Amino acid sequence: MLSTVIDQIIIWVLVAIVMRDQFQAYFTAMNKLMVEYGSSTQMLTALRDNPDLLSTAGLTGPLSTLMLSAILAQAIYQFIMLVAFSASVGQLVAGLRVVGVGKGQQHRHLTWWRAAVRAATWGVVAVLNIYLGMLTVLSYVMPLFQRRRQTIHDLAGGTQVIRLSRN
Repeated sequence: MLSTVIDQIIIWVLVAIVMRDQFQAYFTAMNKLMVEYGSSTQMLTALRDNPDLLSTAGLTGPLSTLMLSAILAQAIYQFIMLVAFSASVGQLVAGLRVVGVGKGQQHRHLTWWRAAVRAATWGVVAVLNIYLGMLTVLSYVMPLFQRRRQTIHDLAGGTQVIRLSRN
């Protein structure tokens, strides 16, 4: 979990820098809604009565752009980091590595095609999650019930995450 939090902070900082105008548009629209409705409760009540409220307030455009940008950035980041280090920054900090299934502690090199399939599948799951909901949660719960502790993107890429021995 620590590795995911670290990676998400990195991604969202990068997206915030690159997509500064979209962030500003999102926060301006959100602030306008909060001022207009006074509280989250009142805004939720208004949203129940008018499902198009977020769209007419100009919130959904910037939010969609930011989310898709973050998904794309995460997929590119994962690919680059996995090819270069067999781990993301968060995984490096947590002492984890991504290896081919059955490769054990051989974590020095992950093939580019495994990294590409894993990163692309992660991106597809994240995009589908927007429409299907809970798909990402399912993917991250899957390892609890499998011997190799694989997520959907690990299964597709033929990879698994290992913890390095402390030696």
